[in-house]
Amino acid sequence: MSLRSSTSRPRAVTSVATVIVGTGLPPGSLERDRHQQYYEAQGLDGFQFARQIPGMVNVLQAAGRGIRSENDAGVVLLDCRFERSPLRNWLPGHWEPVSIRDSHAIASELSSLGMLVKLEKVSNFHKNHNH
Repeated sequence: MSLRSSTSRPRAVTSVATVIVGTGLPPGSLERDRHQQYYEAQGLDGFQFARQIPGMVNVLQAAGRGIRSENDAGVVLLDCRFERSPLRNWLPGHWEPVSIRDSHAIASELSSLGMLVKLEKVSNFHKNHNH
């Protein structure tokens, strides 16, 4: 069985922001441990092949979920770990990374691209979204 994720949005919307807070590393499992050991036995970086690369696939898939046509544009907000190798090297070459560390600077950058931005305090977010 295959599961597919999709986003429904009006066709008039042509830009989207995707926020990715993490590296997408898959959870630990016996199978993943075996893959890592296999690659290490081959003289390769087992952690990279068994965990980082599959994690990066997850990140790239999440980043592209908002893009539905060649007319759509997107902004992807990544955490600071993507500034370092090897993660930085695996980002698509046509991405134009900008390092911003302040929420108001992020809002300003997104607004300059024509995106509607609403900042909400983290403490309020957690209070309103607890399950």
